[in-house]
Amino acid sequence: MRNSSRSRYAVAALVDLAQSKTIRPVALAEIAQRQSVSVSYLEQVFALLRQNGFVKSVRGPGGGYLLARASHEIRVADIFTAFAAAKSVGGDGDDSDASRAGASVSGLWSALDRESIRFLSTISIKDVADGNVASTKISGKAAAQAAE
Repeated sequence: MRNSSRSRYAVAALVDLAQSKTIRPVALAEIAQRQSVSVSYLEQVFALLRQNGFVKSVRGPGGGYLLARASHEIRVADIFTAFAAAKSVGGDGDDSDASRAGASVSGLWSALDRESIRFLSTISIKDVADGNVASTKISGKAAAQAAE
């Protein structure tokens, strides 16, 4: 799983939509201004969000985007996974680390990916929008290690 800028902006944009608490579609220009990012960049991000069923678009005057599901149903891990899959389909993935560093380091990154996905699977867009993401989300062995 790659923590790309597109996936981070996707999460921020979905949080923005969740926090808008409006039933009207939100224009990309509004989100772009609040997130300090260009509209053209957000268009790319929202194309993937729409393709993966996270948002729905409304055309015409007063158009924009709405969450396709309730914010508590959208997991951050799903967003990162969707963007990572889009990246690998595009052929932009970089597997050179595995070939240069060997299998032992590759195993480290795989373990990190699994733990990251497991952690992000516990967090919804609503959690982030409500500010409920804290170290309390870390469980078990990781929490004990974090306390040391």
